Parts: sequence; structure tokens; C-alpha cells
Amino acid sequence: MIESLNEDDRDFFVKAVLNDAINDFELLKTIQTTIEHQVNISVVAKQLYMHRNTVQKRIEKFYELTGLDVRQFEDALKAYVCIKYLT
Repeated sequence: MIESLNEDDRDFFVKAVLNDAINDFELLKTIQTTIEHQVNISVVAKQLYMHRNTVQKRIEKFYELTGLDVRQFEDALKAYVCIKYLT
């Protein structure tokens, strides 16, 4: 889907979806890992060597910055596509 857009449109789409979270690479890594592990907080915490509460706080912070709830499929899909485009 995102591959069919030209570079300017892709950048606009990614910036529009990720908003203020676009420059917080630690947060984006946490969200990417969370989505890849089907929002299993315990597994994500072990994978990233952090406490479960830290993962939960980062998910909440991402929601505050973007309005995307990664526990919902459509929001997780939007976030994941944009994060993968950045990496």
C-alpha cells in the first residue's frame, strides 16, 4: 500500500500518522516490538529488557502522541506500516 505512493506522499502519510512520536526512536522500537508480539506485554518486556510497567507506559505515551491504540488491529496496522517505513 505505502509502496504505491511517491516519496513525498509517503513522508506526509508517516508524519500524519505518527505525529510527535516520529522522532522518539525508543518509543517506536517499543511499539514495533509490541505489535510483533501481539501486544503480549510480558514477552515484549523480556525482549527489550525492561519492566512490564515501562512497556505499558510507552504504549500509553504512544496513544497520547498519536491517538493510535496498538491493541486495536486497524491502529496497530497503521502504526506498524509507518514504523517499518522509517526503518
